[in-house]
Amino acid sequence: MKTLLALLAWCVTTCLAQPTSMNITNGMNNGYLWEGGGSVEKGLYATGIGDGVFLASVVAASKTGGAGTPDASLYPKGFLVTDIVQGIDAFYRDRTNIKVPILFSYLYVMTKIKGASQQELDAMAARFRRQSNQ
Repeated sequence: MKTLLALLAWCVTTCLAQPTSMNITNGMNNGYLWEGGGSVEKGLYATGIGDGVFLASVVAASKTGGAGTPDASLYPKGFLVTDIVQGIDAFYRDRTNIKVPILFSYLYVMTKIKGASQQELDAMAARFRRQSNQ
């Protein structure tokens, strides 16, 4: 029985363990971590990035004497968090992007949502890949 429990414990830790270094690029979570999340976790992660951007824009506006209203372009009308999650999923389906930090993939998706050309998006993704593979 002890042997069975030890074997089970070893199997669980081996199967679930993924080196932390794979999930991190330049100190930021990357596509390996993203892939491990479910739809709820991914939605919360994307919402957290959006909330962080919102907070930063409010703080910046208040420091410059603005009313503290964020830039409306941060949140394109008609798009939901699920659209952003699907966009990030699509970004990481291209395996060359897997080491790109999630924050950059979010920026890529928001740029795409705002209507950037494919040429601009390709250049952005290439820049992110170069930075992530250094």
